Amino acid sequence: MSWLVEAARLEPTMGRTPFRCASVRTATCCLALVWAPASRAADLLADLAANASLALGVSTSLSSSTTSLSAPTVQPHAVWAFQYGRIRFSTGGAAAVLGIAQDPRGPGASAELFSNDQLRMGVALRIDRGRNSASIEGLEGMPDVPATLRTRLYASYALTPRWTLASSVSQDVLGRGGGTVATADIGYRAPLTLAAEWYAGTGLTWTDSRYMNSYYGVPPDGAASTGLAAYATGAGPTNLRAGVGFTAALTSRWILFGGAGVTRLLGYAADSPLTKERLATAVSIGLAYRWGAQYDGLTSVLLPAPDAPAP
Repeated sequence: MSWLVEAARLEPTMGRTPFRCASVRTATCCLALVWAPASRAADLLADLAANASLALGVSTSLSSSTTSLSAPTVQPHAVWAFQYGRIRFSTGGAAAVLGIAQDPRGPGASAELFSNDQLRMGVALRIDRGRNSASIEGLEGMPDVPATLRTRLYASYALTPRWTLASSVSQDVLGRGGGTVATADIGYRAPLTLAAEWYAGTGLTWTDSRYMNSYYGVPPDGAASTGLAAYATGAGPTNLRAGVGFTAALTSRWILFGGAGVTRLLGYAADSPLTKERLATAVSIGLAYRWGAQYDGLTSVLLPAPDAPAP
């Protein structure tokens, strides 16, 4: 772009009228202004190609419910993730499709604020869809829980290259009944082959009374419409969960992932009149395609978590 401006500035005027010289200079400068955004766009695209990653896929899950005695249901899910440096936008399961096992970020928009060989810390923001009671078997007649916006602080610490501790605190920032949710987990990951790894973990969830009453309490109006006994809760542990999963690179771009998990309700949640089963299970499998320079020619599996030691 600079040579265009310089050419306009140095254009000889001998034998030309001042008007013609000014017109040529104006046209040259306009061309420079058009060229500048195009150049910046090209630089941006080159930067994205080198540093960003994108994954698109689909998964299918078979899961049971704690509020219903019906048979487990099958549900398809779209899975996607976009990451640029420390910033990520994703659905649930994004860690698997990006080739990062046991990632503590969770779904939504997230930013990693600090990371080194062992410790990672960051913030996340996501939309919590709440609960549409009429659409959930066993909850018909109960009040809905409005959709809200949740903010989340998370941290993970690598005890060894394979063992990781993780924790998070999530808050309903709009005050719509979502309350506060805290989690603590421990996980293990190890390679299966050069192109696949498996991981396992267990964790505990704690919620405040606001969340607990929204999802497991039975208010007087809910009791009147359902015939259930009114039920008020306090804060406390909500569930204990455990799961295993795998991620396999079919090629440097195509990735297969899946897992199985079990959740056991505790405390107020387990004793709620809304709870028909204290134990819920889920299995899932999915396939995704990923773009990004870091996947070019990838022959060793999966990429480790950013700034974390490889398995």
